[in-house]
Amino acid sequence: MDTSTHGGVEQYNAKLMVTFCLTLVLFLIEVIGGFVSHSLALLSDAAHVLTDLLSTALTWYALKQTQKPANRGMTFGYHRASVIAAFGNTGTLILLSFWILGEAIVRLFQPEPIAFSTMIGAAGIGLLINLIIVFLLTRGEANLNIRSAILHFIGDAAASIGVITGAIVIHLTDWYPIDPILSVMIAFLLSWNARKILKEAIHILMEGVPKEIDPLDVIEELKTIEGIRDVHDLHIWGVSDEHVAMTCHLVIQPTMTIEKAQHTLDGATELLRSKFNIGHPTLQLETESHPHHEGLLHGENAADPPHAEID
Repeated sequence: MDTSTHGGVEQYNAKLMVTFCLTLVLFLIEVIGGFVSHSLALLSDAAHVLTDLLSTALTWYALKQTQKPANRGMTFGYHRASVIAAFGNTGTLILLSFWILGEAIVRLFQPEPIAFSTMIGAAGIGLLINLIIVFLLTRGEANLNIRSAILHFIGDAAASIGVITGAIVIHLTDWYPIDPILSVMIAFLLSWNARKILKEAIHILMEGVPKEIDPLDVIEELKTIEGIRDVHDLHIWGVSDEHVAMTCHLVIQPTMTIEKAQHTLDGATELLRSKFNIGHPTLQLETESHPHHEGLLHGENAADPPHAEID
């Protein structure tokens, strides 16, 4: 689904509203269950669910912001709001993992008895709710913002499975250290899941080249258009994970007519849109005699790096 369309936005708004309500119910269940059962793993997961509540609200807010039109103060619009939300969501996951790790270390040296039925019951409800939420949010395509929210709930589902497993082990063996050990595993799971999206969000905020685009390929394709002799001062960056912008100078033949130059410009714009999904290209036409300062990439220097790696 393309969330840039009105129908897509409304559909995701409804999904996020349902997600928020289900997450609130889950938070209350796990907090009560964690205190009653004395389970750190369950309370750790409840703390994570609290960040899910915040991230869901942030995701919804960012989705609304991206639909606001561009204006004199924000000429690119508000598309970066979704990237900032993804950055915030994954950042809270990493901070939360450190908190859980600290609490787990304390509990390793001071284990507490666990109420089996309460622990497994709350975790079972949590698993069911998280699976419903993941199912809702994964229907159709999702931008970076939605994907970061999905990661939150996948992590919750995995954590619930861990808590259920721990409750069974404690019930069968009376080995209570499994509870903080599971908390440590949950912490590592959260931080690992957040790492990739956090790197992608940072890459966009640093105006890096989208990983699916090789600037050298862009240069070579543009030079196949009749009348374009060279390309320089090329800059490509993601406004968001769905919108790509680009600027460059196209060197054309000095004898080219205005009509032919316009035709060349139209052909270059269409090529960038169709082949590279660059929706906002800004192209400057000039002749070889026009002085210019080279940017990072240009058409004659094959030694330039193709693009920054973010994987």
